[in-house]
Amino acid sequence: MIYDPWHLWTIAALILLIGEIFVPGMILGCLAVGALGGMAGDLFGLDLDGQIITASVTTILAFIFLRPFAMKHLFHGESLKTGVDALIGKTAVVTSDFNTKSGYGRCSIDGDDWKAKHETKETSLTKGDIVKIVAVNSTILIVNKL
Repeated sequence: MIYDPWHLWTIAALILLIGEIFVPGMILGCLAVGALGGMAGDLFGLDLDGQIITASVTTILAFIFLRPFAMKHLFHGESLKTGVDALIGKTAVVTSDFNTKSGYGRCSIDGDDWKAKHETKETSLTKGDIVKIVAVNSTILIVNKL
């Protein structure tokens, strides 16, 4: 069975789009758009050289216009927080009484024990109290009693 070039361009685009699922960053997605440009070149009757040029130009345009748009709107990261930023808003358990003068103590969250500081020092926190993490300063949790 002999395939038309547009079939091969389409298969390449589909493979690249599937690869984009596993390698985020819109690199393979832009290459897939380029492959679709090559497919369009074949459908408009261009020879192989014309198809390759069309695919190249389409890929470059995708990198210039599509990738920044996608990175801004799809991968902005506001909804996905990682590391210590993901701790803000969670609750923790006090594992060591807080010193009333310094405001420091220790809290456990997700199996990790952290140094913590009470935000206001007005109330004393004792072992077993539940606190809410309001901020993270370096490796110190800033907490408030619930």
